[in-house]
Amino acid sequence: MSEAVTRDWFDAWADEYDDIIPRVPEYQMLVNNIVEYAGVKDGDVVLDIGCGTGFLSLKFVDAAKCKLTAIDLSGEMLAVFRDKLNRLRNEGYDFMNRIELRPGNAVNLPFRDEAFDIVASSAVMHHVTPEEKSKALKEIYRVLKPGGKFLLGELNVDTSGDHNDIKRLERLMASFTKLLILLVSACGAGVLDRMFDNTKKHLLNDGEYAIEIAMWADMCKDVGFDVIRREVLPSGIWGVLVAKRT
Repeated sequence: MSEAVTRDWFDAWADEYDDIIPRVPEYQMLVNNIVEYAGVKDGDVVLDIGCGTGFLSLKFVDAAKCKLTAIDLSGEMLAVFRDKLNRLRNEGYDFMNRIELRPGNAVNLPFRDEAFDIVASSAVMHHVTPEEKSKALKEIYRVLKPGGKFLLGELNVDTSGDHNDIKRLERLMASFTKLLILLVSACGAGVLDRMFDNTKKHLLNDGEYAIEIAMWADMCKDVGFDVIRREVLPSGIWGVLVAKRT
C-alpha cells in the first residue's frame, strides 16, 4: 500500500470528509447493505478496516451490541472519529466501551488468527496496490473465524492499464463523471475542487488502484473464500461483495 500518499491525503481531508462522501445517497445504501448482509449479532467481534471518521463502524454498533475494532492509516481521521464518539457520549449514546480505535492497515493486520466474526471495509481497499491486494485478502482470511464473513463495499471501476491508452481514459472518464454527478447532486459544486484532484489520482494510479467487484470476487476465491453475494449498485459505480471463510 502506498501508505504515505494515502495517509497524507486523508489527513488533509479529515475535517471535510463527513460533508462529502457520507452525504451521497448511494454510498449510504452501500454502507447499509454491508451491515444488513453481515447479519451482525449481539456479541459478535467486528473489524472495520479503514474506518475513517466512523460512518460504517457506528452503523455496526447501532445495529447490535457487538464489539468493534476500527483501524485506519490516518491519525487525523481517527481523531475526528474519537471526537465524534465523545460528542455522542455527551448526548447519551456511549459506544466508547464497545469501540476500539487504533492505527493499522489491511496488509499487515495486527491481530491474532481467527479473532473476528466479521471483517468489513468500505471504499478503502482500492488504496491497496495491485501487488498487495492478494496479501491483504490473505490477512483478512487469517483473522476471520471459520465461517466468518468479509464484507467489501468498493468502487466498481477497473483503473488498471496503460495511462496513455485513450480507450482506458474514455472509459474511466465516463465512470468518474457519473461519480462526480452523484457527489454534486448530494453536496453541491463545492466538492469539485477536491474531487477533480481525486479523479486525477485514479487516472494516474496515484494511491488509487480501483478494480471491479467481479475482480475482487475472483481474488477472494483464489485466497480460499466462498463468495456468497456480489452486487453492483444502480449507478454502476459502487458494488458490494460478501465472502465467507471456509
